[in-house]
Amino acid sequence: MSLALRSELVVDKTKRKKRRELSEEQKQEIKDAFELFDTDKDEAIDYHELKVAMRALGFDVKKADVLKILKDYDREATGKITFEDFNEVVNQEEFIAIMTGDI
Repeated sequence: MSLALRSELVVDKTKRKKRRELSEEQKQEIKDAFELFDTDKDEAIDYHELKVAMRALGFDVKKADVLKILKDYDREATGKITFEDFNEVVNQEEFIAIMTGDI
């Protein structure tokens, strides 16, 4: 393989691995959704609030999906997740692809 072809492949790999990012408007939409659906204003959302918030953001989540998110991100074992946890969930690659229309 020629050196020129190898460097083209390296460039292609770095282009493909470029992480998609949300716009400032999308980040604000996520924050707004969290605050809107934190109905008891305790700065954390429970199962029902999480499900509604995810659907409002356009994610077709099932009960099992929401329960898994809670299990994986409820670090304090309260049955709720904080905004930081929620933000981490929606900033995963698959969620960003949905938000940016890349799927």
